[in-house]
Amino acid sequence: MKQFLLAGVALLAALTTQAQTNTSVVSQTGNMQSATAVQAGSYNDSQIRQATGTSTTVNVGNVASTSQTGSGTSLTNLAIIDQINGAFNNNAKVKQTFSGTSGPNIGVVVQSENASLNMASITQEKSGNTGTVVQTDRSNNNEATIMQLGMTGTAQVLQGTQSGYNQATLTQAATSNSGSFGTIVQSTESYYNRAIIEQAGTTDAALISQSGQSANNDALIKQGVGGTSNLAAITQTNAYDGASAGASTALGAANSATITQNQTTVGTANFANIQQGTFDMSPAGPVVSIGNKASVAQENDMNSTDLLQVGTGNTAGIIQNGHSTLKGLGMNTTAGQFGNTNTLTVMQTGSMANPNIGSVTQIGTGNVGAIMQVVPTP
Repeated sequence: MKQFLLAGVALLAALTTQAQTNTSVVSQTGNMQSATAVQAGSYNDSQIRQATGTSTTVNVGNVASTSQTGSGTSLTNLAIIDQINGAFNNNAKVKQTFSGTSGPNIGVVVQSENASLNMASITQEKSGNTGTVVQTDRSNNNEATIMQLGMTGTAQVLQGTQSGYNQATLTQAATSNSGSFGTIVQSTESYYNRAIIEQAGTTDAALISQSGQSANNDALIKQGVGGTSNLAAITQTNAYDGASAGASTALGAANSATITQNQTTVGTANFANIQQGTFDMSPAGPVVSIGNKASVAQENDMNSTDLLQVGTGNTAGIIQNGHSTLKGLGMNTTAGQFGNTNTLTVMQTGSMANPNIGSVTQIGTGNVGAIMQVVPTP
């Protein structure tokens, strides 16, 4: 989290040194605040800040909107919306579009520090854009949406630190040679979170992290159609039982992780990674999770899945159509379920020339494992 925020600060500091044709700065304190900035041209810079005046004053009903249209040979546009310090029922929207030859845009929304019922939306066109939403520090019922329509975009959402009932959705819609990167972090005593990343291109990477005493989380990564060399990873570890915020016991409750890649017969060489719980050989023992569900679906050849579940009552289902491999994380050569009453089902469909490989280890009691490998009839 610290590296995430420091990177954002460094980025903003670098941008403020550039000359801007259009500059708009709005600061508001109080209730029912509304601010709108509309900019067209090159080197646009818009900053809207809606915050409390004192530690006991709570802002209610804030609305902030920034619309930027880059033109000519615009290199960098910057839009920042800051709604913090106990703000309630906030709505922030950033839209960055282009005409002519334009470079990256950068959009940032911060809604944090005991803020609740927040909505943040960033929409960006063309390539090389960066969108960031921060909703953290005991902030609840937050919703963040980032839509990037061009290639090589970077989108990141941070929702965490005793925050609950959050939803984050990242969509990177470029379909060819995208190289986009999407990250959602919902961690540190956070609960009932939902994270969705959808990517349509090739060489894309998606990461969802729901860990650090977090529970009742739902994560979905969808990559395709026809994606090649995409990477998807979901980590759900060190979760508490969800009985109350801040509980210290290291038990997960009903986390769900789903990855679908290339659900056509075109793309190849995709990689999926799911980790629920932490397998630890030290005397302290493993950090377990309970009642987790993991699901991976991969189409066509040369795909690979890594799977690790540690705990009780976990369920995993892997479907690989084509020449694919199921194995363990890192140096582990087998996929693993460590604990009791776990269930693992694997379905692989390959060919005589390109067989599948499935390696599974289950350690504990009452576990059920099934691997089905089918070679289609010529």
